Amino acid sequence: MYRELKIDDEKINKIKQKGYLSVEDDIRFNNIPEILRLFDINVKGWMKGHYILNENEGIMFTNESAKNWNDEHDDEYFYEICNGDKNAKIDKENKFWGNKSIYIFRKFEDGYKFLGKYEQDIDKIELLFSQGTYNKRPYKKIDDKLVL
Repeated sequence: MYRELKIDDEKINKIKQKGYLSVEDDIRFNNIPEILRLFDINVKGWMKGHYILNENEGIMFTNESAKNWNDEHDDEYFYEICNGDKNAKIDKENKFWGNKSIYIFRKFEDGYKFLGKYEQDIDKIELLFSQGTYNKRPYKKIDDKLVL
């Protein structure tokens, strides 16, 4: 049985009317089901860290206090960082995402925030591996907007 999740329909409708969500909007979302409403997906709860929208796009939900993975981001990149042995090699490509564009929402203390639209960057991970960094997987930002 699911507890009732807070969904701000007014906020979702304003974003949909505008036609896009921008990183600059700096909007916080209460939970994943609220984010999914942007895409007209209605669920009562969501426990996974992702949602596949179609063969070309997906959504990644991250958390600043995840058990096995951390992440960091800057203006150009989002990095998945394995919390295990820093010398242990992660796979260069996350085959789950493949060539999909990924909308990333990161959970902070005050809610989920849209970080941008990203793609895996195999060249950058090759560079990191050549420098001895084996526990970070980079995703390059390709857009600051999520067009609805």
